Amino acid sequence: MSPESADKSPSPATGPGALRHGKARLASGMEIAWSRSGDEPTVPLLLVHGITDNRATWAPFTDALRRVAVEIPWISQDLRGHGGSSLPVLAPSAHITADGFRLADYAADAVGLLDALGIERAILVGHSLGGLIGQEVALSHPDRLLGLVMVATTSNARDNPLFVRDVKGELFGRRLPALAEAKGLRYPGGIAGFTMRQLDPSLMTWLRDVWCVTPGADPALCAAAVEWTADIPLATWFGAFAGLLEMETTDRLADLRVPSLVISAARDEIFPVEPDQRVLEHAMSEAHRRHGTIWRNCTYRAVASSDDSRHDVGHAVPWQAANELAGDVAAFVKSLPR
Repeated sequence: MSPESADKSPSPATGPGALRHGKARLASGMEIAWSRSGDEPTVPLLLVHGITDNRATWAPFTDALRRVAVEIPWISQDLRGHGGSSLPVLAPSAHITADGFRLADYAADAVGLLDALGIERAILVGHSLGGLIGQEVALSHPDRLLGLVMVATTSNARDNPLFVRDVKGELFGRRLPALAEAKGLRYPGGIAGFTMRQLDPSLMTWLRDVWCVTPGADPALCAAAVEWTADIPLATWFGAFAGLLEMETTDRLADLRVPSLVISAARDEIFPVEPDQRVLEHAMSEAHRRHGTIWRNCTYRAVASSDDSRHDVGHAVPWQAANELAGDVAAFVKSLPR
């Protein structure tokens, strides 16, 4: 295979919406797992998920998109260390570091995947961490994006209260060190190769009760998320969260020139309206003032449920408001100049 290549073997299914899957080996040595809805010559969406998710998390959104705009092709990827993608090869460390999991690393993977699939430009749709990655791609490689959609994200993840309390404090500071000590393993290096499922069953309870809790979402999807999250290497947890807690793009966003759509949720428990959404909106307004950058924002509040009731929208927008998100993304795509 060439330094940047992809498994492009044909799928038996053809036509708009037909799914194909593969892995791309990038020049960096990373292997990035991907799925796509076809190989139409139009500019596709590049779907980038959040931390501890994988490309399966986009299923409610892509199902909804198929109903409202089947002609819009999409590609989804697993972030490095997630799902079917590889972990970066790093030198052993006695400490938790962000090495291999910084914004520049993720952005290089996204651009490398486009190269491997022979795609000149895409419209990046990023949820949570994926939104920060989208910002980095738009700032560092603006020629590769026709548009950017930022979903339930932020421009400043430094010292995020939930991550500091539940992950850095509870998980990394207490629970995992205690389990490592009980099993006679070094922390963190001695357990980095384990998954939560392998290390201790008590961690499955933590995932179900603390981490994978999404009110108003399909319970089957939440249960599936517990299973796939339980199989993520702890090396990914360590590196990805250390990286996330270093990420800030606020000042640089004032120079963003890619047309953008910002989707926020009124009940976002991770990146709330105050301060995260307000700071992001201010940065985008400054980009418009400086460069005339086209952008708009939309805040989701209560949306219809499958039982005709209403539920508030929180951080998991692609699950809780898939129909609304698909409609807004489709309208944004159709508004972009070609």
